[in-house]
Amino acid sequence: MGDVRSMEATGALAAVTAAAPPRRTGRARLVVGYLAIAAILPYFTLKLFWIAGSTVGISTVSPLGAAVVRGGNVVTAAMEVVAIVIILAFTHSWGLRAPAWLVLAPTWVGIGLLAPFIFTGSVVAVAALTGSSAVGDGSLAPWVGPLVYGSFGAQAIGITASFVL
Repeated sequence: MGDVRSMEATGALAAVTAAAPPRRTGRARLVVGYLAIAAILPYFTLKLFWIAGSTVGISTVSPLGAAVVRGGNVVTAAMEVVAIVIILAFTHSWGLRAPAWLVLAPTWVGIGLLAPFIFTGSVVAVAALTGSSAVGDGSLAPWVGPLVYGSFGAQAIGITASFVL
């Protein structure tokens, strides 16, 4: 009788252990995640300034209406918040409880949109250092293009690396 109870207890313990999600450990995962979030912050900060009505980095006023520009800035800032949440989900144990589709769908879309900037960000940065304008129509300050393109490229690498880790 004692053997049956111990076997039942062992079976119950094994079932609980099997149902528990694996713990995420490792500093590299956290470091990569926080570096990816740090790469988002310059672009996100610029968006927040523009949403608040600042003209930092803007050389000429957009021919689009102010409401359209502000709406576009709000949408793209919200996309950055989604990227931050995804990175945190990939790098922290609570992310294991999130439904896979809720994390992976925006990840695939985001990486698909951002991946080209891994290469173009370098081109824009080199062009800015040499004094030529490789991006835009002159309506933004010369430093805005490298900041945006570099941030996007770093985000693509960071989201991908945090997913892999």
